[in-house]
Amino acid sequence: MDRIKLRKVKMSDAADLFRWRNDPETRKVNFQSAPVKYKGHLKWLASSLTSRDRLLFMAEDSNGEVIGHVRLDRLGKGIGEFGVLVVPEKRGRGYGPVLIKKALSMRRFPIYLARVKQDNPVSLKTFIRAGFVHVFDYESRGNGRISLLIYKGKL
Repeated sequence: MDRIKLRKVKMSDAADLFRWRNDPETRKVNFQSAPVKYKGHLKWLASSLTSRDRLLFMAEDSNGEVIGHVRLDRLGKGIGEFGVLVVPEKRGRGYGPVLIKKALSMRRFPIYLARVKQDNPVSLKTFIRAGFVHVFDYESRGNGRISLLIYKGKL
């Protein structure tokens, strides 16, 4: 797992990202759980790739096989919010914390946050294993209870 590398997402990744985004297990724990249409996905991706407030990375192993992707959104001066997805075929193998740590090692922000739906204990454990700590929970209209985590490790 040490040889995982991150590369910037390209428009040619659109079909894979679309498939993973609409995966039933992914949708169940996503903040926007409704299926997305391909045309809307392409518009979102094109906008994301040109945004100064969003960074998208694909995670690949040493053979160039995709493990997942990482999204970092700028929430304010110096604050980045994580989004992580391990591709369905690779889940349950411990890649989540590795992808998070790899993104943290790029030192894009001094402060990192993650929001996780409480009915997603796997993601909650994944962020904690990567060095995040649970700060508090809150009620979100339409998404139920949300856990807010902050990265407390060393960058």
